[in-house]
Amino acid sequence: MKLCLALLLWPASAWAQLSVTAQVNKTQVALDDQVVLAVTVTGPQASLPDPRIPVLQNFSIYSSGRNQSISFVNGRVSSSVTHTFVLVPRAAGQGLIPPITVSQQGDSARTEPIEILVADGAAPAPRPRDDGGAPPTARRPANAPDLFLTAELDKKSAFVNEQATLSVKFHTAVSLLGNPEYVAPKIEGFLTEDLPPLRHYNAEIGGRLYYVTEIKTALFPLRTGRLSIGAGSIRAQVREEAAGDPFSADFFDRFLSQGLAAARARTLSSRPLTLEVHPLPESGKPPDFSGAVGRFSLAANLDKQRGKVGEPVTLSVTIKGEGGLSAIRDPVWPALPSWRAFDPVASVSQEKTGDLVRGTRVVRIVLVPRVSGELAVPPLTLSFF
Repeated sequence: MKLCLALLLWPASAWAQLSVTAQVNKTQVALDDQVVLAVTVTGPQASLPDPRIPVLQNFSIYSSGRNQSISFVNGRVSSSVTHTFVLVPRAAGQGLIPPITVSQQGDSARTEPIEILVADGAAPAPRPRDDGGAPPTARRPANAPDLFLTAELDKKSAFVNEQATLSVKFHTAVSLLGNPEYVAPKIEGFLTEDLPPLRHYNAEIGGRLYYVTEIKTALFPLRTGRLSIGAGSIRAQVREEAAGDPFSADFFDRFLSQGLAAARARTLSSRPLTLEVHPLPESGKPPDFSGAVGRFSLAANLDKQRGKVGEPVTLSVTIKGEGGLSAIRDPVWPALPSWRAFDPVASVSQEKTGDLVRGTRVVRIVLVPRVSGELAVPPLTLSFF
């Protein structure tokens, strides 16, 4: 109780303040390349505001997911969220990321501006030619669309809390004016995690070469049955060569103003999907099973091996692995009659690599020996499917 009162009497300045930082993976980039921007917001609460990204004159920006870690120390909460963005250059020259700001309940913070030099390079999307000198993969076969959108799951069925991966792919074989507007599928009944970064590559489909942008999302079903994943959509401005008479009076005006190119709006949609979700088996389920599905490991250690009566030691329990970490619960603590145990403190970190969600949960508990002698902490168990 004294400890709680002391915490309540701490001055406000002792608490962490809202802060934001921004960093890029490179400050020089080719026109046909991309820059990864990481914006990290930290603060003294579990729920943090999203950063306000200013208008970027030289770049198109795409969200590529977020990672969050939360820690609880002496009853105080602190958290950190890293938002990842992909920046695609629009033109060669000196580019600028203006200050990025966050604000919450009168507290605000901002980053320093970042300069990025964009070198001239090839356009990211392949531009097929219709003349006889074009390579076979660049020619337009019959019934081959200029652009299309697809969505697919990596599996047809899953268990509750088991990861399924959604891939949405935008294929284009023609030049676009501006950047496409993407609307993600409507997803209900799942926990979702973006799987950055965006993938960009060329693919030959039906005898035609396409530039592909792929967006992946990890889905963790929360209930059984046939769960629906709605259609995603993209709106794009397609560049079309305008027909023109070179002897007309306004030919040169149109040539100088738009290069004989016209824009045509196209809206594309992917097909809806369903995932069959099965319940977790009841047979043989351990009493401490909390619904975690994946691959996890459990380790425990004390910060010292020798001590005195009344002198505290810290027991750290680490759970790590791949899968839905949100379904992981703290281990069931065994009876500790020879120890005085304080409330546990937990911290969680998460990362996404190889299209998998991985995480680490560390639980620390302070133990004070009541008696002398050789004391032991009984084994801990973790159950998962």
